[in-house]
Amino acid sequence: MFLCGFTACLIAVSFWIGLNLLVNKGVAYPANAGERMAAEAAERMKKEGISRELVPFLCSYAIWENGELAETDMNDEEQAAAEEYRESGKDSGGYYHVKAEKEGKEAVLQFQYKMELINPEGRKLIPDVEKFYLLGGCSYREPGACDPSICEDFPQKAFRFAGCRAQPFPRRIGGALRQFGNPGI
Repeated sequence: MFLCGFTACLIAVSFWIGLNLLVNKGVAYPANAGERMAAEAAERMKKEGISRELVPFLCSYAIWENGELAETDMNDEEQAAAEEYRESGKDSGGYYHVKAEKEGKEAVLQFQYKMELINPEGRKLIPDVEKFYLLGGCSYREPGACDPSICEDFPQKAFRFAGCRAQPFPRRIGGALRQFGNPGI
């Protein structure tokens, strides 16, 4: 039982270190990058005017002209959250917002606190780095259910020895991420 708890702590620390390495090596943006980009864009919009060209790529947007929705790239759920923010100033649905107003136009920039891969092609393939990393890092399956051609033998033995049912993710994830981010990993 102690070994299973120790292994769980070791996995959590490894998860945290791994995410920090992704950010520090230039493979992924930190989780608050969308917030920073949205705040900077909103300030620019207040000075230069509301335009979709100023919307950062990590944000969705909705632009209103004279109270009417003029353009958006949001789906219905995101749009509902943006409209609620516009009316009440409250974030909802796991989305966060920044608002800019100028010359009869309003823009609501929407973002989430989540890591994103720096490479645009990588973002299309892996839209949620943290979930991908977490689900890959510790997928719960019966021991022996892991394909031996994918999983390494040593981590499986270590998890079985500790008495856990968790199976470690294959070490080849570094190679998969290498093609979507910084090749120097």
